[in-house]
Amino acid sequence: MTDQDMAEEKVLLDIGKKNKRINKCLNEKSIGTFLILGGITYLLLLIVNIFLASFYGYNICINFISQLGDSSIIPFPFLNDGITIFCGIIMFFSHFYYVHQLKIQYHLSKSFNILIRLGFLCGLIGAVGYLFLGVFNLDRAGPGILYHAISMGFAFTGFLVSIAFYSLAFFLTHNRNLKKLGLYGLTFPFICFIVYSPTNNTFAEWVLLFSIIAFFLAFIYNIRTYKIRD
Repeated sequence: MTDQDMAEEKVLLDIGKKNKRINKCLNEKSIGTFLILGGITYLLLLIVNIFLASFYGYNICINFISQLGDSSIIPFPFLNDGITIFCGIIMFFSHFYYVHQLKIQYHLSKSFNILIRLGFLCGLIGAVGYLFLGVFNLDRAGPGILYHAISMGFAFTGFLVSIAFYSLAFFLTHNRNLKKLGLYGLTFPFICFIVYSPTNNTFAEWVLLFSIIAFFLAFIYNIRTYKIRD
């Protein structure tokens, strides 16, 4: 093999490696876009569901989230069931994307790695709990709404604890956008939770849900858009 042949082969290998990296990047970016669109779709469907339910007397100021799945109030509880299950599935797979992207973009310290793993595990628990909220709606809530209550406990507790771990990890990065998101995650959702817990206020429960949704949408947007150079 001549020097020219070797040089040409090296160029081809370099091009192949470059194309492989580009395809991988595009695929990961596509996954991120799909998950963002999934989250936005869930949010829009939820708003549409609330709007349709309002024609039957549903009001977020006096009705709990779970009552969207109560056939004695809403004649189409299956709509909320499907939307909730859809969100649970999107959230479940989103956490794998979060961890994968953070490992790619950041040099993980031991403490960072532990916090991210804990956030990941709690996030999966929250996602599964939220999925089962669609399975065990108020019409299928079990004895004394036991199944529904357990699902709700896993969902909201899992999400909030996950947010806390992720937010603490963000303060260990050099990314200002993630630091800001971490500050939000450690304040607003927990303020909402503190307000909701003793009062059991329906509107506070809705604000809590939207604060959780906002965190995870901002999370996936940031790690998809901003790289380690930021």
